[in-house]
Amino acid sequence: AERMTVSFTGGSITPAGGGGKYIAKPTTPGPATVNVSIEGRNSPFPIRVKYLPDPIPVVGQKSGGQESSAVFKAQGGLRAILKDTEFDAPFTVVSYTMAGIGQGFQQYTPVQITGSQWGSNAVISNCRPGSQVFFDDIIVEGQDRKKRKLPSISFQLK
Repeated sequence: AERMTVSFTGGSITPAGGGGKYIAKPTTPGPATVNVSIEGRNSPFPIRVKYLPDPIPVVGQKSGGQESSAVFKAQGGLRAILKDTEFDAPFTVVSYTMAGIGQGFQQYTPVQITGSQWGSNAVISNCRPGSQVFFDDIIVEGQDRKKRKLPSISFQLK
């Protein structure tokens, strides 16, 4: 059997379930090289390392707009997903501010949430058709442990 070794100048690289598949975890963006050595013959493959794009904050599958009050409440929390990319890289929601105004609210009511699930709070308990719900200061963390702040989103409940 052929002896193959793989190395990566831009970070770490580990086998991923056999079949010649590997997962590279870069440490910095820029030029890097994947070196494949088979039976002592080395083949370098230059690559460009880039950061993943920011994920999109979503409730259910929507990143804002009109939503039924019952469907909105049933989602239970905020998620962050990568759109239009071939990468499967999960992001964890660290925290966000959720606020409500309009029907069901006497005044603008913000609530600080830690984690993705909003649980039972002063905003969710007062949401009804005619409410507007805002998500601000959305902080997520990728597998690289870097925290990112995402743009605000809002929903009009019907």
